[in-house]
Amino acid sequence: MVVSSQSILGAVPDAPEVLLQSREADCYPLLPEGWESRLIKVQNANTDLKIGYCLEPHDLAASKLAAGRDKDWPFVEAMLRRKIVDGRVVKDRIMLLPIPGKHKQRLRDWVRAHGAQ
Repeated sequence: MVVSSQSILGAVPDAPEVLLQSREADCYPLLPEGWESRLIKVQNANTDLKIGYCLEPHDLAASKLAAGRDKDWPFVEAMLRRKIVDGRVVKDRIMLLPIPGKHKQRLRDWVRAHGAQ
């Protein structure tokens, strides 16, 4: 799902040049099946009572591992070490990712090697 300024192209394929300046497109990362039902609603005085939705931490960890960028590994490792996420649940969520089975196994092995059950 494209969520940045380039999403204009979905509705306006022939958008004016001024709307086509960005060279980037933000997309939803690979997310575990069922992520929508686990979103966390945020609405409080800090949001001016507007509603936002955040990924559930285990879904976030699984998607970061699937993305596999240099910054993602220490982020997930910190989540595991600080017990923000449970390694068993992260491994279960990895199995729900839309990626090949061999890649799933490598990610599950990584979780196991980094202090998770």
